Amino acid sequence: MRELILAFLVGAACVNGGCAYVGASMGPEMAMGRHRADPESEASAMASGGEAAHVELSQAEGPTPLLTVVSPRKVVYTGRFNVAVGEVESAIQATKALAEKMGGYMLRMKVNAIAIRIPASTFDSAVAELARLGTVIDKDITARDVTDQYLDLEMRLRNAKVLQKKLIALLEKSQAVRDTLAIEKELQRVSMEMERLEGQLKKLSHEVAYSTLTVTFTLTHNAPAETRVKLPFRWLKSLGLDELLSF
Repeated sequence: MRELILAFLVGAACVNGGCAYVGASMGPEMAMGRHRADPESEASAMASGGEAAHVELSQAEGPTPLLTVVSPRKVVYTGRFNVAVGEVESAIQATKALAEKMGGYMLRMKVNAIAIRIPASTFDSAVAELARLGTVIDKDITARDVTDQYLDLEMRLRNAKVLQKKLIALLEKSQAVRDTLAIEKELQRVSMEMERLEGQLKKLSHEVAYSTLTVTFTLTHNAPAETRVKLPFRWLKSLGLDELLSF
């Protein structure tokens, strides 16, 4: 009887990023998912042997293509800047205002640095605006492609939802208390897995939608010598032109 419930849920188990086949000891037809058992037999088989069968998420909707073309790709953009300015506090406030103007928000702030989140579509514009605050001493921009990770999470969540529906159908037809408890236990496990996958998808989607920019500000007179403005005559410095031109 145990083989019936395993045959019902046989397929590629895609939990935690891996795919493993269950029911390997069964015949070829059952291993390929061709066996069809009636739901009542399946429900009673769930509790055979006194233990609930631990059922992995199966690919009940058919095989997944080996190559999936995704457009646009899911990319997480991150930028780090070191900018020399004449006044640090005003530059930090200007960066915060820039984030809000572009539909973003401040992530964290320190005495001489600020991290902001902005919509990915405004990333290039924000970088250009930051360059106008002072002299860019150093910058580091990275693009992390998370398309494969995103698709994997989507597939596993889809499979979990299919399995959840099958378990609910078994639960509705179950009559024995022992069978009902076994199915409810497995249903609870699948529901918790769905919540975890949905949380990961939400977090990854937010990282794609909002880019992170971290800016550290350095006072102009503390900046490396090659970034400072050089005046042709020393007496011009007494007029404060070096500070003015540093912007």
